[in-house]
Amino acid sequence: SKMHYLRFIPLTLGLATISMLSGCIIIKDSPAPGCTTSIGPLIGGCSGKTILSHLNVTPETACLKISVNNCNGGILEIDNACSNDFNVAGFTVRSSHEMSFDIVKSNGSDNTFSLKESDGNFSRYQVKKDKHINFSALLGTKPVNISFTKTAPLCK
Repeated sequence: SKMHYLRFIPLTLGLATISMLSGCIIIKDSPAPGCTTSIGPLIGGCSGKTILSHLNVTPETACLKISVNNCNGGILEIDNACSNDFNVAGFTVRSSHEMSFDIVKSNGSDNTFSLKESDGNFSRYQVKKDKHINFSALLGTKPVNISFTKTAPLCK
């Protein structure tokens, strides 16, 4: 009977309202949190419009975790659980420690980059067009190569 289905209308409307208020309905998704559009507020405080993409670490080493945090513009996170120190761009990530880095343009050339220690997840460095970035590093005496792309803003 029709009356049977009518009892579910308030439940359906209630669930629809809750999902709208929680920002669950994504209108336009993006890898950059600040470029994602939704109905209702997005929860979480991530608003970066640029990201670090195409991260490649060679050779991969189980005890060395290198990842990106794209919450607020893209920073590099290095977690060194190895017995050797990890040296990259003038920084030492000691054994059993982790550090986060923002990418900065080196003085001079537009295509040379260095790292700056980050105390949060905010990237200050912006590029007008995508930049491919490469760092040579050492885990103890073993060479490690890190490459990725710093994107231009993915939305206005």
